[in-house]
Amino acid sequence: MKVTYTTKIYALLSLITFLVVLVLLVLSWRYTVREGDELVARLSTIEEAQQRQQAYGELTRLVNETQADREELLSYVLTEDKTIDFLTSIEKAAVRNSVELTTESLRKVENKGRFDTLQVSFTFSGDKQDVQTMLRMLETLPYHSTVTQLSLQLKDASASGRIQALARLKLEVTLLKP
Repeated sequence: MKVTYTTKIYALLSLITFLVVLVLLVLSWRYTVREGDELVARLSTIEEAQQRQQAYGELTRLVNETQADREELLSYVLTEDKTIDFLTSIEKAAVRNSVELTTESLRKVENKGRFDTLQVSFTFSGDKQDVQTMLRMLETLPYHSTVTQLSLQLKDASASGRIQALARLKLEVTLLKP
């Protein structure tokens, strides 16, 4: 079989066309892969942004839902600006319980961290029952506090027949730093 000149030209043109199509196919495949990788990266970025947005929404919801609880919790934490109110409330309780109260010392001890300590020394005198009521009230303060020292002296009041008490108390209350 004889290959003609025209057949050779058609074969050559077909080969060139095949090579051009093959190069275009490879280039388009590489372009598609590169764009696909970029699309995956963008989708990953969008997914991360959506997760951050969802976490932010959950955090915002949690902050809003716990607002009342946090405010109540803060009411149990004594701060420096509430110290006077704290002492006033103890003095009023002493008056209500018919107990004489003397604040002997008041000192702020600075600690590392978020909290300091308020050290207060009190002397209570009055009827034994009234002094005991006052001591129970101080043991159950709505603040983080500790009775570090307590001395109680009892004496018999001969005229009234009632037992008088003198109590000295040292109290440490945790203060939240501003």
